[in-house]
Formats: sequence, structure tokens, C-alpha cells
Amino acid sequence: METIHTNKAPYSNMPLAPYIRSAGYAVRKAPTRPQDRRILDYYMLVMQEGIAEAVLNGKTYAVREGDILLFQPNQLKSLISTQPLVCAFAHFDLFYNPLREMSFAVHEGTVDLEAYPHLMQPSLSEFGLDVPLLVHVAQPAKFRATFLHAVELWMSEDALQRVEANHLISELTIALFKQYSGWNARHSTIDQALDRIPAYLALHLSEPLPVQELAAAAHLSESRFHLLFRQRFGVSPHQYLIQLRLQHVKELLAETSLTLAEIAEQCGFTDLHHLSSSFKRREGMAPSEYRAQRSRA
Repeated sequence: METIHTNKAPYSNMPLAPYIRSAGYAVRKAPTRPQDRRILDYYMLVMQEGIAEAVLNGKTYAVREGDILLFQPNQLKSLISTQPLVCAFAHFDLFYNPLREMSFAVHEGTVDLEAYPHLMQPSLSEFGLDVPLLVHVAQPAKFRATFLHAVELWMSEDALQRVEANHLISELTIALFKQYSGWNARHSTIDQALDRIPAYLALHLSEPLPVQELAAAAHLSESRFHLLFRQRFGVSPHQYLIQLRLQHVKELLAETSLTLAEIAEQCGFTDLHHLSSSFKRREGMAPSEYRAQRSRA
């Protein structure tokens, strides 16, 4: 169960736990103009046949075959069919609410929901996500297929298949978050590369590790690597490496009988003086004093 972290109260730690309330296929054999309504949850549909007009908070949108629509909580909405149409739909909560089984899919003509604040889902805008009514995603065919599969699973009425249907809605939600939060694959690749650097440093503590070598390991320019590393870890690559080396020095002082010269060599310090000065600057005592204290302890 994922948790959404945001500075926007009161939903700062709401678990993301999709819960499909109803799903199926809407078939209209003749043009219709239903009454407006507001909803408590999310309502997604995929237009399969026909064309329509979606009205959202007084603004009209043309809807055609293949379009993906997402109506969010408390929006004033209606879907006017100008000809026969078929669409797949699902009503669902995105965020966990212990009272979710008390909630319901609001009927046409209901616009006053003041009696149900405890059942109202937060909108995505409250998390800084500006997701439009007509959803545009990087892989629309895959998105539609996943949604249709979720609808079919939910309609089976099998408990396990409904769990899988909710899982698929989670996947679609994550795709929307990535699409509309500024996330992209390039940033993800950079993040993953930076995540590997601490392990790379730990494996090569005894070796000289110039920044250009670390930048190459992350597939970044030296200046770009230095900037992103400091943003991620709060210190420069050199300072981070020294911290790792000194931590390993402390472990060897406490747990082995290696000489200080041997420890300096294993931890990548140029000589005993380099080790002693770096250790005293960070720990406030000489390595020999630290070892004696640990021995007494």
C-alpha cells in the first residue's frame, strides 16, 4: 500500500489504496442528456463506440472513440450522448477511507453532497497534480487495455479477481502520477544511477576514486554529477567518501587487531598521518584513543 506524502493538509499521509465500487459497460441506444451530478469518488471511462459531449463544471468537451476520461470527486459533471454509444466505466476510491464501504456511486441529478464530507475523496489537485478530464498518457493503447481488463475482472464477482482489478487501477494511477507530476524516465535513470554510487564507493574504499570516475559510473558529466550528488546526499562526493572511510576505520579499530598503518591502507588513506588527521578532525580524538576506549568498553 503506497502512501502519498504532501504538504497539503489534511491528506498528507493518505495511503493510496484503489477500491473499485462499481464497474461495467454503459450502453446508450439513443441520444440522451442526463442531469448533472457531483460524485464522491473517481469515475473513469473509456469511450468504445460513438461520440459524446462531456460537461465538466460548465465547460463542454468533445469525446470520441478511444478517449479516456477521468471525472474527479465533487466536480459537476454530465455526459451527453449525441448518438448511440458504448463505454467501459469504473467508480472507485483512490485513497484509503475506513468508511469506504458506506460510500456510493451518486445518481444523476444529485449535486448537493454536503451531508457526506466523511465519504468525499480528495481530488488530485490537492496533491499538486493537474490531471485534465481528457487524460493523455504515453501509452494510451496499453492504458485502455489495462483498464478494460480491470473492468472485466471486477465484473467476474470473484473475490481474487476483484483484488487483481484494484491492483490494475493502482498501476493506472501510478501512470497518471508519472504523466502529470513531471516525472520522466530520464530522471528515473539518473536517480537509480545515484542510488548505486554509495555501494560503488563502499566496494572501492581502498582505491583512489576521482570524481570523474564516479561521474562515469553514473553516466553523467563531472559537473552535473557533483551538483546532483550534493543535492541528493547533502555533501560533496569527496566528503561522502571520507565519511564512509572513517566509518570503516572505526569498525576495524573496534573489531580487529590490525595496525593503524594496515587500516590506513585498507581504507584508502595515503598514509598514517592522513588517517590520523582526518580521524581526529571528525571524531575529536586520535585513532589509538578510540581503540582504547572501545577496548575498555
